[in-house]
Amino acid sequence: MTTRGYEHELDRYRGTHEIDLVREWGTPVRVHTVGESRFLTFHRAEQVLIPAPPLLDAPIYTRRGLVYPWFYPPDQVVQRWCNTTFELQNDEVVGWQHDGNDCLARDRH
Repeated sequence: MTTRGYEHELDRYRGTHEIDLVREWGTPVRVHTVGESRFLTFHRAEQVLIPAPPLLDAPIYTRRGLVYPWFYPPDQVVQRWCNTTFELQNDEVVGWQHDGNDCLARDRH
């Protein structure tokens, strides 16, 4: 999964009509107009839980001998997000931009 792959996916929307874009992406979180261009921004976000693997802690001496207890570090929660803005002129996509740490798609060469 790469940013380049995501950009390749976005390129296929060039020439797409606004209604078809909204049907596929859903309701935009922001719409604004500048001159002849209309900009539609879509937001995608999710929290991903990454379980931490158990680790062996320092050995403890007991009556039964040396024991290696397990240590369980806390899991990690990662916020993934991507904002994608399409530029439309005359009701067709003419460009796009994106921002975020999860603007990724399979890279197709």
